[in-house]
Amino acid sequence: MMKKNASVSKRLSRRSFLKVAATTAGLMVTAACAAPAPASQGGEAADSESATESMEPVELRLAYWGFEVEKQGILQAAFMEAYPNIKLQEEITSWGTYWQKMLTATAAGESPDIMHHSPYYHVQFASNNVTIPLDPFIERDGVDLSEFYEGAITSGRWQQGQVRTGTGDLHAFPTVWHTGTMWFYNKNQFAEKGIPEPDETWTWDTLIDVGKEFTVINDDGSAESYGMDTPVDGNGRMNFWIFQTGGVFYDEDYTKCLIKDPEPMEAFQWMVDLVNDHQVALPPEPNQQFNPFETGRVAVAVMGDWMIPIFSRIEEFEWDVFLPPSHPRTELNTIDAYQNGISITSSAVHRDESWEYIKWLTMGDGAVMYAQTIFPFPAHIPTAENLIYVQTREEPPTQLWLLNDLLKAAYPVFNGPAEGEIGGIAVEEQQAAMLQVKTVEEATNDLESRVNAVLERAHEELLG
Repeated sequence: MMKKNASVSKRLSRRSFLKVAATTAGLMVTAACAAPAPASQGGEAADSESATESMEPVELRLAYWGFEVEKQGILQAAFMEAYPNIKLQEEITSWGTYWQKMLTATAAGESPDIMHHSPYYHVQFASNNVTIPLDPFIERDGVDLSEFYEGAITSGRWQQGQVRTGTGDLHAFPTVWHTGTMWFYNKNQFAEKGIPEPDETWTWDTLIDVGKEFTVINDDGSAESYGMDTPVDGNGRMNFWIFQTGGVFYDEDYTKCLIKDPEPMEAFQWMVDLVNDHQVALPPEPNQQFNPFETGRVAVAVMGDWMIPIFSRIEEFEWDVFLPPSHPRTELNTIDAYQNGISITSSAVHRDESWEYIKWLTMGDGAVMYAQTIFPFPAHIPTAENLIYVQTREEPPTQLWLLNDLLKAAYPVFNGPAEGEIGGIAVEEQQAAMLQVKTVEEATNDLESRVNAVLERAHEELLG
């Protein structure tokens, strides 16, 4: 975790990232899949000659769910031009069926060589031998892992006998490292109210004071506008609030949900109070059709960094991003972060060549191209600092460079089993409390018991 960041590093970069938002406008999907491996046994680097020296073209099967298919094709064509001895055969499956397909194909010994990977499935796939350790390749080629955000690397590691990531072999090499906790603000609304724009002095208390200035409630109880969007992150979770109180959602071994501990309870109560007591935050709208920040209904919004390309289309007002408000007691403004990655599967036929693709995509020319065309938040720090987090940026967000240091100290999330199911439970109980269907006590009791049941089942399935 990190203390309030009043002096974020301001290094200038060699290249400015002025066109990525326009290039990637419309992107709303995160990328995460694993890559297949060659014929060597036991996950060790094969001794066969490199792809660039092969006499016969090698065909790699590359699996991913159907995100940005056209741009993926451009990326793959660039790789094959650089590596003429390697041909990529893409295998595209919808998100809803992708994961079961990969499990089934691996069990039959027929999985693709390479797969894009999601943190929701890192533990399950590693423990079921879908993916192989990449450490032998890393050691053989002398890859400097310090060039990647630390959390992005640890999030891809898994150790036998564990139900969470963080230690052990690296199964998912990070392609991107991003956050659901990006703070956006409407510059026009702040100017119209004569309120100074948000800065590093903001705390949780500031959200209440400033939020009241933007909240307009009609006599019939309906609202014309709110100070901020529903107070959850871009994944609909409460993680960053909990981290800023100094608490955590799980115990160390992911055997128990800690929502009833004092710090997480403080965070949960705070979220609900922003909606119901202070009335400065938009209540949950489960069937929401229009983004409240994009339509000007809220002055401030906490959303995922993947919304940047979407918001680049806004013409009605100016906007930017700012440092997260810090907790008034702990002074923490910690954010959540998670990696999407790429892996080699256990039934991969061409492991050395698969590793060449992973290197190109994550730390070579492909990393730059990936950031410019598909997902603009590289896990490779030199690429990120030279291309993305630059102070010469002229298009919004001009203060995107603030994200760099926050990501270096971010708290990794989605490290355990059944994260998708647990996320759904969290959203349901949060909304029940904010909509006053349940009290905070009832919602957190139910949240605790439901999550604990999922964790118990996951332990039995993964460890026996």
